[in-house]
Amino acid sequence: MIKLSHLTSEKTVDRKLEEAVLAMELERNLSKDDIMEAYLNYIYFGGGFYGIEAAARGYFGVSTGELSLAQSAQLAGILKSPSAYAPHIDMEASIRRRDNVLRLMKEQGFISESEYSEALKEECVLYCGLDTGRGVFEEHALREAVELTGLSREELLTGGYTIISTAEASLLKAARELVEDDALFPCDDAECAIVLMRKDGGIAAMIGGRGKDEPIGMDRAAEAKRQPGSLIKPILVYAPALEFGLYTAGSVLKDEKTSFGDYSPRNSDDKYYGSVTLREAVARSLNVPAVSILNEIGIEAGVRFAERMGIDFTDENIGLPLALGGFTHGVSPLEMAGAYNAVSAGGVYSDPTAVVKIIGPDGGVIYERMMQGRRVMSDQNAFILTSMLCDAAEYGTAKRLGAAGLKLAAKTGTSVDETGVRDAWCAAFSSEYTAVVWMGTDSAEKGSM
Repeated sequence: MIKLSHLTSEKTVDRKLEEAVLAMELERNLSKDDIMEAYLNYIYFGGGFYGIEAAARGYFGVSTGELSLAQSAQLAGILKSPSAYAPHIDMEASIRRRDNVLRLMKEQGFISESEYSEALKEECVLYCGLDTGRGVFEEHALREAVELTGLSREELLTGGYTIISTAEASLLKAARELVEDDALFPCDDAECAIVLMRKDGGIAAMIGGRGKDEPIGMDRAAEAKRQPGSLIKPILVYAPALEFGLYTAGSVLKDEKTSFGDYSPRNSDDKYYGSVTLREAVARSLNVPAVSILNEIGIEAGVRFAERMGIDFTDENIGLPLALGGFTHGVSPLEMAGAYNAVSAGGVYSDPTAVVKIIGPDGGVIYERMMQGRRVMSDQNAFILTSMLCDAAEYGTAKRLGAAGLKLAAKTGTSVDETGVRDAWCAAFSSEYTAVVWMGTDSAEKGSM
């Protein structure tokens, strides 16, 4: 308790001695029950919840007085290691830990055999009954601050530190309101992620899911890997094709049924246009020309170029299907936002970031972001690619965005399995912001949209 409330996690003899002295003073002034109450009201339970009341409401939507035996045991089990036993991180491990706590309670005579048996049968249903004010963006900024400073999450939250983020409150609020509108989603199981970035790489808004479970839910914006479909074409195929000097917007390509060894890509509607310019292939998101270009520039060369724009190919099967978004694991919306933002910024890639400055408890600045990016393509080629993506928004696959009345460059992408559309994407950028939106279902068990 003393270490949590008054000291740091520093492993030194001086800190240990100070803890021992303060602990003795605590025991002279408080009863064991008072110390336990203070501990439970202070300790971290994972999920952004400090104190048992916050954890009860945050995980189960009830107050501490309404917790069931099973829920109480589960919260007790989390304390040993919130990162390992919090139910939103690893439900199976959390249940195993809960059952172990129940077993020990039975063996020590705190509960009966029948109470033990009934508690084991109880299903764990997560429901966040708290308006924590901290959603996916805030959690992402906190994780970033941990990486930047080397401080623990606990130290940052309780040590008097101030984290100044890149968020724009009005945009974050607007994005949250959008995902809470059920009318915008094709089915109850549809999920989504939104990333909105500024040219300098600052994340203006980020949403990782729908509804009240967002604060302790999966971060679909930064952590989920999904099949990008045609959204990857400008990054993996068209940008390097321009940058390597092998193609121009007016280059003529063949759009007809073609086999590349044992790989035979098809256009989505099985319709082919014969001879087309690269500009038209981009606007209509034609598949055969995209595969043909990647085959010509070299798969490895395309991959290396996309990696410079923030796309991770770790453990991916490197082959021509990548041109159409055929990834083994996939990409995150945050990765895609960073890549498209580089095109929008004239060919300069900036790592997506959520933290501008971190101020210590004494008022001193312990971290301040230096605005800098790295050039990944020439501004001329970024302009040409932007021009072709403007055509996609005007009359191509992203033409529905034209109704917004804004001058936008945009690209769409879809991933389809045997049940239907599993992933639907749109990336768009203006002179100020880059936005990437993903919509889909979390698992095959939930079907398609």
